[in-house]
Amino acid sequence: MDFARGLGIRGKRDGYLENDRYIITWAVGHLVELYEPQDYNPAWKKWSFENLPVIPDTYRYKPIKKTAKQLTIIRKLLSEKNIAKIVVATDAGREGEVIARTVLSAARPGKMIKIYRFWTSQALTPAVVKSQMNSLKPATAYDRLWDAGRARQIADWLVGMNGSRAATIRLKDLFSIGRVQTAVLALLVDRRKTRDAFTPQPYWLVKATFRGEKGTWQGLWIHAGKSRLTSREEARKIVAGIENRQGVVTSSKKTKKSQPPPLLYSLTDLQQDANIRFGFSAKQTLEIAQGLYERKKCLSYPRTDSRVLGSKNVSMVQGLVEKLTKAYADVFSGIDPALTGASNKRVYNDAKLTDHHALIPLAPLPGNCTDRERKIYELVLKRFGAAFYPDCILEVREVLTKVNEGLIFRTMGRVIIRPGWQSLLKPESGEAKKGLDEPEQEDLPPLEKGDWGDVIKSEIEDKKTSPPPEYTEALLLKDMTNPGRYVEKADIKKIYRGDVGLGTQATRAQIIETLLARSYVRREKRRMHATQKGVFLIDTLKRFSAAGTLASPEKTALWEMELARIAAGKGSVEVFLREIENFVRDTVREFLESETEEVQPEAVGRCPLCGRDVVEGYKTYACSAKRKADGGCRFFIWKTISGKKISPAAAAM
Repeated sequence: MDFARGLGIRGKRDGYLENDRYIITWAVGHLVELYEPQDYNPAWKKWSFENLPVIPDTYRYKPIKKTAKQLTIIRKLLSEKNIAKIVVATDAGREGEVIARTVLSAARPGKMIKIYRFWTSQALTPAVVKSQMNSLKPATAYDRLWDAGRARQIADWLVGMNGSRAATIRLKDLFSIGRVQTAVLALLVDRRKTRDAFTPQPYWLVKATFRGEKGTWQGLWIHAGKSRLTSREEARKIVAGIENRQGVVTSSKKTKKSQPPPLLYSLTDLQQDANIRFGFSAKQTLEIAQGLYERKKCLSYPRTDSRVLGSKNVSMVQGLVEKLTKAYADVFSGIDPALTGASNKRVYNDAKLTDHHALIPLAPLPGNCTDRERKIYELVLKRFGAAFYPDCILEVREVLTKVNEGLIFRTMGRVIIRPGWQSLLKPESGEAKKGLDEPEQEDLPPLEKGDWGDVIKSEIEDKKTSPPPEYTEALLLKDMTNPGRYVEKADIKKIYRGDVGLGTQATRAQIIETLLARSYVRREKRRMHATQKGVFLIDTLKRFSAAGTLASPEKTALWEMELARIAAGKGSVEVFLREIENFVRDTVREFLESETEEVQPEAVGRCPLCGRDVVEGYKTYACSAKRKADGGCRFFIWKTISGKKISPAAAAM
């Protein structure tokens, strides 16, 4: 443990560490949670409109059963040990503050003890731990952050508890609604509808191949910056105008560019790359990275949205580079030692640190690791090594060739002058270049203005416009990280250009899994598809004035903006929660007054007993005639058998 090393504590006990000066104990995530509705009032256990909205007078917390032992240990330490002061050292952010304050509230120290805050996002080297322990601030300095965190937690509880119950009662099927998960579902639903409604439009391209003294090159016809023609007849006229002609180079531009290495990994970046390269889900990547952190001790804490390290970690990084070079000489052979120093602001940038620093390797990979663990570790290792490689220097070339006094053909190419970091991290090419109208020519001759070439080939390419791509988890995570292009208001777009997105690094994987578990979304190989149930929920919400705002990233952005005001001391928790409570009342009223049809589930296959449709439910794939009024067919398949999830495709077999 980092704090134990920094403070020289070796005395391990059950749930804490101790020496003659310090006691270190910890939370295992959240140790307490908000009451369930029935904890306030037993009558609220029943899901009915008579019991909605559920809005308690005060909001209370209770221990989480699976971590109750650790909370008991903390309570005992605070009551029995002679504690002079408490130092809170949870994550340096809003959620870390929530964990600390709720635990301290539940632990109830028996006497008044001064509470201080340890605050850093630097890697916890012994030097950083000692330095920050000498720079503690009173915990009250962070009261506003606690206010914002508590307000966020209560708001999510109110929306989830009331929205889910109202939707389930009215729509006569189990539905869950949440501030973030519903906005993410709306992205998937909108993408499905856009693709379903999309009609491909034909267009045509004209390409010509030239051969001259310096070599061969291919150009794409352009006019006023555009290359797509709307009729084949136009394309034929251009081809006729260049056959058996010569072209002359009218422009040859060379632009030298420098591409810096990619930033270090945040969790979402790692999840995107692992999905693209290996098909891993966001949940699988998080679990693997967490295991490499907790059990194998070779990666840093993975649940981070930072892509940089702190300025106090220079010596730690230089030590890591030296240690890892011995095990992975091929990875670190091309680094520039000067780039491991503090002047490398792409690596060391305190201004861009959030709760944790970027995800980096801490030790060589142990020999007893799985293939999946090796793949994730190598992604992180190479990204870390590449950060200290020189920039990639390349020359981008644009050649314009004129034929027959007015027909212009453009040729694009690039030459790598110095590969730099690209000698370690090969840029993705296949998926990125697929479908481009104008691919770059890698072996472009050294053409200059005035060079001539004969047209040796001309061709018309028949093309069609394409819809937006189907969502993969990588694309979905990208849009969750920055959903600004799906909102219209300029001030909200600005919010999403910062650190705010849909969900957090720690929750995005679980949000996706929740959508899958609720049968709102179906995973087919690497693609993510909104189901009929998901479409039905979003369509229903969009008919409502209040509840409909949940089906857009804008509502989350507005709430995050107000929470940021609270954290800055400019907003009011009471006013914010009063607005949330009014929103919840409006949402419940809209469902109560609506006359919405029941969702029509999608058929998975045919029932082998009666021939009716088999449909997907919450826990089973069951015959649509299971109700007594429909025939009482008893055929069903559990969605999880012996711990293995059964996909719709497998069930259909």
